[in-house]
Amino acid sequence: MMHRVDIGPELTQGTVSDLGATLPEQLTRGVTEIALAVDRVIQFDSAALEALISFDELARSRGLTCTLIAPSELLQTALEITGLFEQLDIRPEAQGDSGRILDLDAEITDDAVDCVEGRESPLQGDRS
Repeated sequence: MMHRVDIGPELTQGTVSDLGATLPEQLTRGVTEIALAVDRVIQFDSAALEALISFDELARSRGLTCTLIAPSELLQTALEITGLFEQLDIRPEAQGDSGRILDLDAEITDDAVDCVEGRESPLQGDRS
């Protein structure tokens, strides 16, 4: 099963690190591929690119595939210049099962993880 994560417009080291923290849960749910939709990314730095490499290595060490889906023109240029385009699994667009989708504008929040896990929706009202 694929777990798709929509990231953007800012790709940060924290965003990628937070996603890495969810890998054990993804494995227990039967996820085999993490697809990062990065078509909206317009802001990132070298720490974020390093975090992508670390995340890819971590995912692979746990038997998962990590794929970047449809990198924005700016991100693709940076990946090509740094040589990461050849190092990472990159697809021009999503293929097959869309899996579960999580929209990350800045970082994964506990509410977002709860929503993806099906525990509750942020639209269900006040949590207090």
